[in-house]
Amino acid sequence: MKENKKRILFWFVVMIVFSILYFYGKSSFNKGYGKYGSMKKIYDPIVLEFNTSDEVKRLTDIRANVSKDEIIVTYITPDKKKQKFVFEYYKTNNIEYIKNKDEYNSTTWSFIAQQMANAVYHLNGGKGSLFDLYDPTIFSETTIQDGLIYNTSSKEVMINIKANVASNIYGKYKTLKDDVYIKDEDIVNLASELDKDKTFKYNDQDIKIYVKNTDTSYEIYSALSNDNAYRSNLSVANIIKKLKPAVYETLNITDTNIIFETNTSTYSTQYNVVFSESGIFETNDKIFKLTLFK
Repeated sequence: MKENKKRILFWFVVMIVFSILYFYGKSSFNKGYGKYGSMKKIYDPIVLEFNTSDEVKRLTDIRANVSKDEIIVTYITPDKKKQKFVFEYYKTNNIEYIKNKDEYNSTTWSFIAQQMANAVYHLNGGKGSLFDLYDPTIFSETTIQDGLIYNTSSKEVMINIKANVASNIYGKYKTLKDDVYIKDEDIVNLASELDKDKTFKYNDQDIKIYVKNTDTSYEIYSALSNDNAYRSNLSVANIIKKLKPAVYETLNITDTNIIFETNTSTYSTQYNVVFSESGIFETNDKIFKLTLFK
């Protein structure tokens, strides 16, 4: 009987020790200690951003998880087979990045690669989709220092986890929106339209312009942001060029900027104007108003 009690006590102590070690190890892992814990600390924000993106949430058969030192994205193929897409962590010349482990033939790989790149982009301050902002083919030319390599031929994706890609390649590559602004051919009949209808609207992607014809002036309203500032101001300038060519000649226009004065004898400007009658502006738009005197 005494031996049985000793044996039970022994195994009870062993169980307690192993439980303590297990929970200590699990706690250390969750806090980012140890090899796998440190990887979890790096991966968790990326995985959360990936899984909670609108594009991924629409699908019930794609999810990312942290597994030791890898990010594993599981998905279901059209023929109902469960597959996985694996990202591994690398650090080269102080650049930390994740890269797909194998070459993938599934058409799903491009969706997963793009959404993972967007997840990292968002964590580094980006908004929207890189692949709506730029032609995806340019990312076969960019470098890991830029922030992303995405090659549809080799089916390779490398994502710098500390980089804002759009900021790093700004000016190096043409965006898909560079040609979105009001050009001369868009407003050939602007004056006659304003005489007839008293208003003119232009709403294409992120360029929103509304012109109102009053007895004493043309009121030009535009939605202004950091992303569209030059193209929006260029649109306003081209409207001025069509309505008042002499005023256009006085504008300070360069290849990268257009500066409007606050108040002149020919026009005046206001920022953060409240204006709701256009039907094209949203409540969070920052509206710029230029009043062009007749």
